[in-house]
Amino acid sequence: MDRGSGPTGPRLGDPDARAADVTPCHSGSLMLDADSRSAGEAVNTDRDITESENAMKLNIDVSGVQFFCTRGAEARTDRDTGVPRIDRETGLPLWQVQVAALDATGGEVLAVTVAGEPSVTVGQMVTIEGLVAIPWSQGDRSGVAYRAAAIRVSGTPLPGTSSSSSSSGGKAA
Repeated sequence: MDRGSGPTGPRLGDPDARAADVTPCHSGSLMLDADSRSAGEAVNTDRDITESENAMKLNIDVSGVQFFCTRGAEARTDRDTGVPRIDRETGLPLWQVQVAALDATGGEVLAVTVAGEPSVTVGQMVTIEGLVAIPWSQGDRSGVAYRAAAIRVSGTPLPGTSSSSSSSGGKAA
């Protein structure tokens, strides 16, 4: 995968992302470099990582990256109670989809969380909108969580747009 910065932010898997590489995230807040956090500050993983006020979110430039669904959507649930986890902003249940991200330099497998059940199946090429990486740490464990605004089958119209309008004037070819 390309490890350099893209025009909209750090590239997928960029381990050297710095403060100069970040862009405003969905909430409009400025994302900060990990070095700007106070020592010992960690994301509270008792809640959804993406809902933590302290979570750093890095927008990922997905231009030139193809995504394929490698595992169907699975509901995110509370480990203790089994109750579905809910997105605070939308009120929709959270779902996780495993995808393979491929570009000219190779591929990576990612587990991406999205609000609302995506209609994708294994093997389909998918489009991921609003992909962000959220570094986390809890005790001696750490990693990166991925969150998206939407995951849909590639080539499907965006919600709220008409699929009948085309360059042929809506006539069959």
